[in-house]
Amino acid sequence: MQYIKKAFGGLMENYLNYSEIHLFYAGPAGLAVEIGRLIRETMWPKVFVYNYQNSRTVKYKLKLELN
Repeated sequence: MQYIKKAFGGLMENYLNYSEIHLFYAGPAGLAVEIGRLIRETMWPKVFVYNYQNSRTVKYKLKLELN
């Protein structure tokens, strides 16, 4: 988990100059929490988080907006 968290943090540094970031995540809840801990209001633009739901026609649904 630490490896993925570090890789995600490094990758996202390339996108911090944008006004919005849309995250589409389908994975373990624990990793989602760890990734969420990386998001800092003072460093990140608006972040929109979408939840994956396989049982629906529209697979990703907007769940929350951060910042």
